[in-house]
Amino acid sequence: MKRQEVFWHPEIGRALGKGAWKGGGLHNETTKRLIPSPEIATLHQTKLGVPVWAETSEKQRSDFLALIGVKT
Repeated sequence: MKRQEVFWHPEIGRALGKGAWKGGGLHNETTKRLIPSPEIATLHQTKLGVPVWAETSEKQRSDFLALIGVKT
């Protein structure tokens, strides 16, 4: 099944992407306001709270994947 192309109205697209290259944009602004998750507090993270996969141990990876329901 092929995924249907997403279409954003130009005004919404501008709001989502405005300043994204320097940490702005609606998605980045939302991320900055999220409450840190205690479940991933021990993982190496970017300043926006995204786990840095390359810096996690095998156990941390396994625990994280189990947390989000991915069977390994």
